[in-house]
Amino acid sequence: MSARGKANAHLAPPEHADVVVIGGGIVGAATLFHLATTQGVDSAVLLEQRRPGAGASAASGAFLKMHFHNDQAEADLTRIGLHTYANWDDLVGQGTTCGYQGVGYLRVEGEETRDELLARSERLRAMGVRTDVLTPQEAQELAPDLIIDDIAIAAWEPDAGYAHAQAAVSGFITAACAARASGPHIQTRYGCRVTTIRVNAGRVIGVETNRGPIATERVILTAGAWAADLLTPLGLTLPVEQAWTQWIGIRVEGATAAGMPTISDGVLDTYFRSTQPESDVILLGLGSGGRRLPLEPDATPEIVPNRTRTTAEAKLIGRLRSAAAPVAAGGGAGPISVAPDSLPILDRHPQLDGLHLFTACNGSHFKTAPAIGQLLAQWSLTGSQDVADVSSLSLARFGDLSTPVPTEDAADEVPA
Repeated sequence: MSARGKANAHLAPPEHADVVVIGGGIVGAATLFHLATTQGVDSAVLLEQRRPGAGASAASGAFLKMHFHNDQAEADLTRIGLHTYANWDDLVGQGTTCGYQGVGYLRVEGEETRDELLARSERLRAMGVRTDVLTPQEAQELAPDLIIDDIAIAAWEPDAGYAHAQAAVSGFITAACAARASGPHIQTRYGCRVTTIRVNAGRVIGVETNRGPIATERVILTAGAWAADLLTPLGLTLPVEQAWTQWIGIRVEGATAAGMPTISDGVLDTYFRSTQPESDVILLGLGSGGRRLPLEPDATPEIVPNRTRTTAEAKLIGRLRSAAAPVAAGGGAGPISVAPDSLPILDRHPQLDGLHLFTACNGSHFKTAPAIGQLLAQWSLTGSQDVADVSSLSLARFGDLSTPVPTEDAADEVPA
């Protein structure tokens, strides 16, 4: 039996769960983990329409850094996330790994954006983040292969790093199930698409899936770009734009990438890092300029277009001396959603009891996922949370988005 078959052999769909988590990316996986561990829930099921980490998490560069935070809530969530990844064995464990590498984060800018970098660095230090402003020559000491001709200034965040996105998703899920191995109460179900969140008299009563109904009074929606489709019938239209984010794998000569810090290039609008220690393959993304619109329902364009790869290779050649003869080495793409202010949405439904949600990740919330999972698990079960003040990430910042919620007859409730 395949590893996937073994993982799913005991996962018959429950008729009832104390909590249903919709979405098997990094946030859904972290939420399931905290439901099972820090909250000790009696029964929870994670529903994923494809496979764990198949959406935005698969396309994540898994960068762990603070550099662009404007919001204190994001900074607080990231700080918890970085601590979790750096101390994975102690905090998650269960024989899993997240592939953490504490290599630091280097942001380089040209003369036109010098003042922006200085302002960001000052703001980060006010938030308690360790960051230093460097000259181009000092940046080159950290990354000797760097071409610095067009670099005017740099910022260095020594406590930053990266992880392995798929390993972290799988690790959280494995640890969640192992934590409650004494009973079949923590379950995952893959290839299970939620079609409807069912409500009655102002509260959640269950979900409908392509594999049948599940009764529950608590739903945590972490379905990323697809969350809006489930919320619209519930009287909540989110002000988000959907897009594809992607990364490109590029092999360079020698072992240049090994030990290289994560580098974010404000001049060429790229970001890149080694795919793993001792590798000569670089993971490179094109930032907002590499996103593709629109996001079509049921579309899964996980193959990076050739023209995008050509652009990425050209930019890498312009930044690393060893990249003169790049070779294609894989890549990935996934759907994301973006709010008008580029901040995530983390809240409860304004009219329905029992429905909490995280969406509008902007392709940059792998790093906050451990904290968001902890927050959502606690909030769903207890009605409050003490992880971080996330009021600035609430739906209220967009005004009143809700319309009357359709109700079901009590006789139509999903049976418990």
